Amino acid sequence: MPSENTTIKMRLTKIGSCEIENNLSSISVEHLDKTNLKINYNVFVEINLPLSQVSVKVALSYLDGSSYLFNGKLTCTFEIEKLSTFIELDEEKDEFNIKSDFLPSLIALSFSTTRGYFARELIGTALEAYPFPMISSKSLLERVNYQVI
Repeated sequence: MPSENTTIKMRLTKIGSCEIENNLSSISVEHLDKTNLKINYNVFVEINLPLSQVSVKVALSYLDGSSYLFNGKLTCTFEIEKLSTFIELDEEKDEFNIKSDFLPSLIALSFSTTRGYFARELIGTALEAYPFPMISSKSLLERVNYQVI
């Protein structure tokens, strides 16, 4: 079991698995109703103990009311040295406990990476002037779903 002062060795190994769906080619800036523009986001974290990896998939969407204008997903994968020493599984309760507070950092980094990636994708579209907003770590963590394999 790691102590509280244990240094966690991790590195970003992959940014990929990008999925984008949009209806932006048919929408001009003049027809975009800014007051009706909404965003949605969620985060899925897969903790892969055998591979000692954490993958964070961030989904960001723009909606015009209830109609999707843009929907994108991007996955950032991190290698965490000795990951299993930081995860405590309770299979009876189908729960896990993390013995170090590194996941919020990985989630925030993945969200920021995804924001930047999709800002580039919005260049030349009606949404170019509306980059995805920064979201607080607290709000991000409220939208995270986890899976441990």
